[in-house]
Formats: sequence, C-alpha cells, structure tokens
Amino acid sequence: MSMIETSKPVYQPGENLRFRVIGFDGSMKPLRSDFVSIALLNPENVKIMEWPGKALEKGMNHYETELSSNNKEGIWKIVGLTKSGEAVEKLFQVAKKIQPEVVLRITQGEKFIVANEDKHRMVVCAEDKHGARLNGGLVNVKVGNHLVIRENPLEEDGCVHFHLKNETFRFDALVGKNIQGSIEYINRETGVREYIPFYLPVVLAQVHLRVPSSALVKSYYKSGLPYFGYLIVETPNYTPLANAEVEICFKIASKPFQFEDSHEKSCKILTSSANGLIKYVIPPVPEFVKQIIVEASIPGVADHKQTFVINPWVEQSATQFIIKPILRIDSCESMPEATQFTVIMTRNGTALFNKLYLQSAGRVSSAQTKSVKLTPTPYVPESDILIGNWPESAEIYSANIYREIDAESDKHSVMNRIVMYGLDSNGNLISDSVAYLKDCLKDESLMSVNVDKNNRIAVDLKVPQGVPCSVAVGTSAERGRLTEQKINKLLEKFDDIYAKSFEWDRCSLAKLERNTNRPLIADFKNNWDTFKEMGLRAVYTKSDIFNKSCDWEVFDEATVNKSLQGLLAVQHTLPYPEHIMTSLADSANMAQLNQLENSLINDVLFWGPKENLQDFLKSLKESDLAGKSEIAVHAICMDQVRGVRSHSVVKRLNTQPIYMQHDLPIIIYQDTIQNVSLYIKRDQSSMKQTECIPVELVFERSDAYEIVSEAQPRICSCSKVTKVPLRIKALKTGPLNLKVVARFSSSLASAECTSEIESFEPQQVAIRTRVESYNPKITLRKYELACKNLPKARIGSDDDETILIAQDLANIFIKQIRDDKSIRTDILEVLARFNGLADIPLQIS
Repeated sequence: MSMIETSKPVYQPGENLRFRVIGFDGSMKPLRSDFVSIALLNPENVKIMEWPGKALEKGMNHYETELSSNNKEGIWKIVGLTKSGEAVEKLFQVAKKIQPEVVLRITQGEKFIVANEDKHRMVVCAEDKHGARLNGGLVNVKVGNHLVIRENPLEEDGCVHFHLKNETFRFDALVGKNIQGSIEYINRETGVREYIPFYLPVVLAQVHLRVPSSALVKSYYKSGLPYFGYLIVETPNYTPLANAEVEICFKIASKPFQFEDSHEKSCKILTSSANGLIKYVIPPVPEFVKQIIVEASIPGVADHKQTFVINPWVEQSATQFIIKPILRIDSCESMPEATQFTVIMTRNGTALFNKLYLQSAGRVSSAQTKSVKLTPTPYVPESDILIGNWPESAEIYSANIYREIDAESDKHSVMNRIVMYGLDSNGNLISDSVAYLKDCLKDESLMSVNVDKNNRIAVDLKVPQGVPCSVAVGTSAERGRLTEQKINKLLEKFDDIYAKSFEWDRCSLAKLERNTNRPLIADFKNNWDTFKEMGLRAVYTKSDIFNKSCDWEVFDEATVNKSLQGLLAVQHTLPYPEHIMTSLADSANMAQLNQLENSLINDVLFWGPKENLQDFLKSLKESDLAGKSEIAVHAICMDQVRGVRSHSVVKRLNTQPIYMQHDLPIIIYQDTIQNVSLYIKRDQSSMKQTECIPVELVFERSDAYEIVSEAQPRICSCSKVTKVPLRIKALKTGPLNLKVVARFSSSLASAECTSEIESFEPQQVAIRTRVESYNPKITLRKYELACKNLPKARIGSDDDETILIAQDLANIFIKQIRDDKSIRTDILEVLARFNGLADIPLQIS
C-alpha cells in the first residue's frame, strides 16, 4: 500500500510544492515500492515534472519542486506508477487567492438537527480575512430549491439569524440523512460573492447509543457464566460523551424470541466513562433460558432505544470458560491490558482447565501455541456494574493469564485475537477467544517536544540511526490525525479485500498438502464465535477430508485430537492482485478526509525529513509564532523492526494579550501615499471578551519613508480585531522595512481605557515591501495587440516596444478596475498612476 501526502491542500503560483510518498504492507511494516515514475500533472493533464526510477528504499521519500509563478490555476495531481502497475494519485489545488476576502462562519446550529424540533435556529457571521466582523452585506440561504432567506442584510454584530422550519422540510422523514444547503454573502459595494455549503444530519436525539463491533463484544453467553457487555455513548457526530446516564435492562426467555411478561425485567442506571464507554455485567442465568434480550435507553430521551438479543453458546457443557473482553489497547509500548487476560470459569473448570493452551491470531498468520498454567480464585462481581442479583448457587472462579508468547505476530495488526482452549472430561475441545483493537500506529515514545518560556521549541525523535521520519510543525493537531486516518482507512480496505480473498481462496487452502499429524490453524477473520468457524482445528487427518468437495463443513467429520500434541501454526499468505491494491489509495480519499485536509490551508510552518528539522527550529523567530497559542508537532517514522509509527504532540505557547498583522501590497511606488492597515488582534484564550486594552504604536524612524498619519496613535482595543489605518509615503526605491512596536499605554489606561491587566511585553511587527520608481509608461511585452490593425492614436515614440495606443490603454485600464480589488476601491490612485496621459480623453462605461 502506498499513499502520497502534500504539505497543504492549496498552493499559490511561485510556492514550493512539498510532498512525501509512504509505503507499508498489511502488517504495518515499511514497504519497498519500486516506482517507474512519479509525475506532476497540471489541470490539463500535461506533465510538468517527473522523477523517474525512484524507489522507496525504506518506505518513505520526500520531494520538493517550485511551482512557476505563471502556472495554471486549478486542480493538479501527483501520480506515482509502480513496476507492478499500481497507480497512486494525490490531488491538490493551485490558486492565486488562498483565503477568501470574506469568511462565512456558522456559529450556531451547525452540528445536527433533532427530528422533533419545530424549528432549527442557525446563525451565520461574516468576517474579513483578518477576523473582523463585517456589516452592510447581504446574505442568501438556500436548501435545495427552497430559498430560506433572500438578501437579508447583516445585523450590527455582523451576523444573520434564521430558522429551518420542520413544517417546510419534514425532519422526521429525513432521519439518518443530511439536509444540504448553501450560504451566499454579497458585498453591496463591489458585488463580490462568497459561498459556503453546509450539511446538517437529521438525528432522533442529541445522544446516540452504539454497541461495539461484534468482533470485540460477544454475541453469545455460556451456561453458568456471567455475560460482560459494553455500550458506547456518543453525540450524533460520533464524539464520545462522558458522564451520560443510560438505563440498561435485561429479560430472559425460555423459548427463542418469546419474552413473556412473567419473567421479571432487571434494570440499572449506569454512567459513561470519559471515553463514553459503559460496562455492565449480566449474572449467570438458569439452564432453561434460551435467549437474553438487552434494552438500553437514555432517561428523558424519547424514541431512542438500543435493543439486541444474546444467544446461548452452541456447545452445552458443565465445564465452560470465557475470556473477559478487552476493547482497545491505546499504546504499543506500555500494554498492561494486552499482557493480562482474565478467564472466568465454572467450578468444574478449575480442575480441568488448570492448564490452557493459548494462541495469538494476527491478520494473516498465527503464532506458535503455548500452554499456560492457571491459579483460579473465587470470582466476585463488580457490584457497581452488575445488573440484577447474583445467584447464591453460582460457583464461579477467575484467573489472570499473562501472555508469555511472542507478540510479533500481532505487533503491527490493528485488530488481534487471543484464542484459548482445553479439554473437558469427555475429551471435547472447549474454547473461547477475545478480539481487541491495538493502535500501534500511535506511539508516545516516538518523540518528545519541549517549549521554553521564550517559545523556543526542542524536538527529540527517539529512533535509531537510519530510520526515515517525516515531520510537520504547525498549529493544529488535526494534521497528525489526518495522516493516521488515511493510514487506517487503507488498512480497513486491506482487511476487506483480505476477507474476500480468503473466501475466494478457501478451496485451494483446503487442498493444501500438509503433514497428516499436524492440525490446521488458520485465520478466519472475525468468524470465531462457534467451534466450526473458529479457525482452530485440532484434528486427525486419517480420513482424506481434503480431497472432498470444497466445503468448510467437512470438518464435522474430523475427530478431535485429545492429546493436543504437535499443535503447530500453519502460515498461509494469500496473493493480492495488483488491481485490488490500485483501489486502496482511492478508498482513503474520502469526503471527511478532504474536509479535514482543507482546514489546514494555513497551518504548516515546516514540512520535511527529520534531517532538516533542527535547522528550521534554529531559524524560527518569535514573529513566526505571533498570534499562535499552540504549536503542534507530528512525526511519522518507518522502522523496519517496529513498523510504521506516528505521534502528535501539542504544546501551549507563551502568549501575550495582543499581536499585530498588516495588509500591504508587495510593491508600492516612490513618492506616492500608500494606505496600510495595521490589525491589533487579541489573544482570545488569555483575555475576557468584555476587557479592553490600551495600546500605543511606535514607528521606527527612517529616511526611506515618511509616516503621513499620526506618528504615535493610541488605541483602546476592545474587540477581537482592531483596525488601525496608516498612510506611508515611500521616499526611496528598493526594499522598505518599517518596524512598528505596540506597547502598553499607561496614560490611556488611567484616563479612558479601563483594563484589568497592568502591562504586557512590547509586540513588534515588521512591514516589508519593495518600492519602485513611478513610471506611467506602459511597455508592451513580446506579444501583438489585436488593435494594431485599427487606426492608431500614437503618443510619443514610434518604437514598437514603447508605443502607447489609446484604445489599448483604455482596455488595460478597464481590466485592472475589473480584476484588481485594491485598484477598484481607489479609482483616484488608478488615475494618478496614469497621470502622464491626462490629455487623452478616456470614456469608460
């Protein structure tokens, strides 16, 4: 499996494109992929750049190339082609304008709609690209063909409030679906329009109950033993909900699906943990019970109940045991839960199961079987999660098993399974298994990140020499989550393909030649709940069962190996067709991943191999982190021994109450007055919304420019963004550097700007631009003007390189007014730029 990631989703012409190629197999080991080529294609599918014959020697390569300043805007793609024919693609966008001039945000009602709402209130606010609220614009809201609001003006707070009514959209008929719509902002003065789509899922309740995967939680109970159940409490967008109360009830039936009223219902209210999990225990039920029904509901929430049926185990025996479920192991380095398993058994089992055989089953192969000795003790149920009464006659014991087998078989698998088995008094094989998720992709021991009081960042990657790592430094932990989700999506797809391949190939697997004294131990994915489907086969092969028809039921004819001697694992690796692998990259490019990626447009500060990280950290300036309250470091490393590992660290930065930004063109003209906007922005995490702060601006003196506006303006900043107009006159050509320092204004604080803070560290912003000499002459480039064949009104020289044509000049003038907002908003500046042509009458309609 291979995937390509770019450092960000959108690039401007002239920027450096940075991307990485990562390759790994189904066991999360770095994979060497021999690429015939890696090519960069523009929106017209023209090959712009190619890296021929590049191999992923250690599972990862980095690439970088400059995007020309005249590159076409649109959707570009990177295509990697391997020798086996697998094609891997990554799309990204090239655009001159990355951030819209107007940002629309849904500040209320953006998550979901509850079906029983009469009307769903939504609030949309408009901000400029610096975060200041706008007013005076118009807003349209459309759902399908229905116009909810039309050209509603923004209110004083820069927002518009509206409702989606149930009588119009009939929420109850849309449960489980999305209401899709769009919001449009129209600038009254310029006519500029900005759009955002919205998607609102319609749900039955604000709380959602879910049963974990049947691969993790047992769908059966065993006679004489308790049942361990789990529920997950979430919001409708699948965020775990802590401290939620759920009532769980169970009822027994003596005949399948006949839950008579005569059987009493047992109930208990339980509270979810920090990760939204609820554990519960159903006590052992009498032998006549054929089914258990479980009902889970949330007190006070109508029309939302989870109901499921638990069936008895197929093998009836007085000697039974079960393994207590474990749902998830979060770390690969420290796994106390993974090495300890709790076995619950009947009294008869304490004698017969004094020794159990344990087997670890990974994704493709099985590890060697080992025997484990038990020390059973009486089992006491946890009263806080027990539903109903514990029977006095129940004699149940428990024992802890510490896994002593080699863990390499499941070290890099997402889902793993432990199988235990032994013999009852009749020589029958009694077995049980438990699956658990293990996220070995995340490894907290991979790196450490420290930030000192001066916001100097230190990153220590704890990997052996020669292990390739890719690092991203930004302000959002979402970048690491994006990479991890992409990898997990690929693994899920890999599992799906593996399961199907196994079904297709089981006939040939059955006919494989093997030693007649050795049993078959094969991986049956998640179908381990009954003896027939368990995949563990300890059989004599005296009869030639493998030459019979390809039907897995032939194992009914097998006899159980009572001695359990010579049990060995048979490893069987299935072939993976290349056309199947080609589809893996496409499966990971899903809508939610794209949405997550698009939120990272302006996030990344550094992207590249670990070898370049330290030089970047040394060059990082305080101004680079201005306005950033957190720093996020994400690393992914390709270790041949320990597999693909990833870790994200978010550290809090030392922030000041304010920071500054500016809005200045990259080129201004000598002896012309340029309008500049300074923005005083407040750190929202460290200040109260109602608090003001007095600021005094100090400008560095220079003979290269003149400050036309007030020299030391004082501002009482009380909003999230305060705009300070500034007028600069450039006196010399060349680079212009203007330093502006914002400091606490004590005089303003005592007089008219009440502040709860006494001071703050001075904040500095450097305004950099380039000054060119003013020249109204237009130089024609190496192309011919269409109007040269028309009658010409010549001015000045007849030289073709410097000829001025009145009609062409008018066309250029109109185009600039239409396409350049900064010119369009200041017509006088445009006229001044062409003041050398004042004697030419220009009529523009």
